[in-house]
Formats: sequence, structure tokens, C-alpha cells
Amino acid sequence: YFQSRGFGSGVLQSFGIHDSKQLRRSIIPIRHQKRLVGYMGRAMHEWVKPKFLFNEGFVKTRYLYNYDDAMLNATGGSMILVEGQGDVWRLWEAGYKNAVGLFGKDVSEDQKALLLKGGITKLVVLLDNDQAGREAKVELQRGLGRLFTLVFPKTTGSDIGKRTTKQIKEILK
Repeated sequence: YFQSRGFGSGVLQSFGIHDSKQLRRSIIPIRHQKRLVGYMGRAMHEWVKPKFLFNEGFVKTRYLYNYDDAMLNATGGSMILVEGQGDVWRLWEAGYKNAVGLFGKDVSEDQKALLLKGGITKLVVLLDNDQAGREAKVELQRGLGRLFTLVFPKTTGSDIGKRTTKQIKEILK
């Protein structure tokens, strides 16, 4: 499914993504502190509802997608904050391996604590360019502005996960 959306097989293999034709979903493993903590299933067809499913017992507000690898690559206490997994993968393909996904647009107290515990001081915020993403940026400024240096690169058009690696490099240079 995700290859049909322009993601390379290398990034999908690195993140352990695979399709389940039986479930009609792409399966995305979620790891934290080097252990598997859950799975997310993304519908492969628009008629399959809901679009995203998590395994029973998984609480998405407790985790940041790609946290472990992003911490290893968070040079100078800087991290890129995005909404979803596809955004993380596209940034990874562009050479930015210090990105974490929120599983949505809001930052929970547990997610905030993970960032603080990891010594993160600067967040580059790249949320989607829709109404919800714009509103979330305002909330993030209010909720995180005293704890982190926040950078909101100017973007127009499509979301990060739909950009080319060249476009991403232009945005982040």
C-alpha cells in the first residue's frame, strides 16, 4: 500500500511495515525503548473504516512514533515533530532521522515528558497544512512554548509525507 503512495521499499523495511491483505490494512509496528509496544493498522482502501486502528490496550498518547531512533539522531537537542508515520518516513528518506510522530495533532502530557526526559530543547514543528494542523500549531505554542524553543518552518501546499525529499530539504535548510 505505502509503496503505491511513493514510499521506497528501503524505508518501509527499516520501519517493519507490511501489508495484510486479509485485514485490508498496512501494519505499522510501534516500538519504544527497543521493545514492541503496539501495532497500528492503516486501511488500504478508502471504503475500509475506520482508517486507522490500534491493537487493543495500546494508548497512543503514551508514545511518540520513532522516538528511540529519533533520540539517537537528535543532535544538539533538536527534534522534528510531525503528525503521522508517513511524515516520519518521508523525512527519513530525506536524511532527517530525528523526527517523531504524534499519532495525531495534539501533544499529551506523557509525550511532553518523553521529550523533556530525552533532553530535547528545540522542536521543529511540521504539522499538516489543514485547518486542524493550523489550530494545533497555536495550541502547541501555548502548551510547549515555555519548555522548548519552537520553530515553525513556512510551508504551503501538501503535507510533509506527500512532499519530495528535495522539497523537504528546501523547507528545512
